Amino acid sequence: MCIVWACETNHSVSLQVNFLSVEAEELPDVSRQYKIEAVPTFLFFKNKQVIGRMNGANVPELRNLVSSMILALCIFICMMEQ
Repeated sequence: MCIVWACETNHSVSLQVNFLSVEAEELPDVSRQYKIEAVPTFLFFKNKQVIGRMNGANVPELRNLVSSMILALCIFICMMEQ
């Protein structure tokens, strides 16, 4: 998914967001490494570091979490451009 955000400075920011699905039962090493104890578990990464986590399938909560992370990143990028 590619997201374009217009900053107040009339610059545009383009973000590349990737969504991956992994079968936790088929990759026990990955499940242990990230302490996956519930399915589904959503992990959010930035620069190979976990920056967010949500356990369970709560669609409105997931939508809000993804939106807030994207918005925070867009604001950070816009501030860096000034």
